[in-house]
Amino acid sequence: MKILTLMILLFTSSLSLATDVKLANLQRYGLSPLMELFLMPRGGSSIADVFKVITYSEKAFTVRLVGESSDFTNQELLKFYQDNFPAELKTAFDSSGNMHQPSISGVREEFPQALNSTTLFKQLEFELNKLGYHVEKIEFEKFTASKEYGISIPDVYIRVVKSA
Repeated sequence: MKILTLMILLFTSSLSLATDVKLANLQRYGLSPLMELFLMPRGGSSIADVFKVITYSEKAFTVRLVGESSDFTNQELLKFYQDNFPAELKTAFDSSGNMHQPSISGVREEFPQALNSTTLFKQLEFELNKLGYHVEKIEFEKFTASKEYGISIPDVYIRVVKSA
């Protein structure tokens, strides 16, 4: 099963359907090192290409995903919610969908799990694992949900730690 998943990830990473990224910064955010990746629906680099040109030796750092995901990634998020939380998704879509609306809490609370289901996250996790890191926590800001635009999360913070 792992070999099949790996083959699928390697194949899909060469397709332009997945969200491209652009390495924005390698810096410190307070005491914590931060890697910012701008999400680009098209015209950026694959996650694998970004990780070919960087090295990281920190024990822990944060990967910040900033911007708009590709239609492919957005469709993966929607499929996750449709398959696993259809009632909560309908409630969110029937509301105004803004981030302060209580009716979107059912989908907002499941976002880390939804992100885990995407090709974008699996590619990122694969590259981090090759460097000896694993994802510890996913946090996010500005979550919105609407029928017209789907799920939007312009700021995602992925806490990464060196595996023991």
